[in-house]
Amino acid sequence: GVQPLATGQDGVAVVLIAPDGNLVDVPRDACHQYAHPGLNAETLFSLAISSAVVLVLRPDQQDYEGTAVAVEVARSLEVPSLFLVVNKAPPTLAPDALAESLAASLRCAVAAVLPHSDEMMVLGSSEVFAIRHPEHPITQALAALAARLGGEGEIG
Repeated sequence: GVQPLATGQDGVAVVLIAPDGNLVDVPRDACHQYAHPGLNAETLFSLAISSAVVLVLRPDQQDYEGTAVAVEVARSLEVPSLFLVVNKAPPTLAPDALAESLAASLRCAVAAVLPHSDEMMVLGSSEVFAIRHPEHPITQALAALAARLGGEGEIG
């Protein structure tokens, strides 16, 4: 199976690695873009040619507003698959309630809610988080996200 690995808390990076430790081949037509909130020409072009878009946001009003705009633009460009991933959710917010609220207000599926993690903040980018913490809720959420987006989502 394939395992998703998180490399940092500030912008979620998901890397697919096979059980033998080799990177999984990414199809030539796959496009991964990591961008700051907001729309520019590069982001619009990427949205226009994408068959699937995952928008990562933090649970704060500024990100909600920027994400709402991006969701509407993606819809107007008729992106076939559109998902939200909430990053750095504080423990005081119930993940299911947060996902339901966002899905209802933005009319978009929430693929994952990733909790804030002191362990990830301390680790920084010095190691691959999922290898160091295979049972952590973030690692498990990334496995579920990979499964939902078409990977096997297997850890270890």
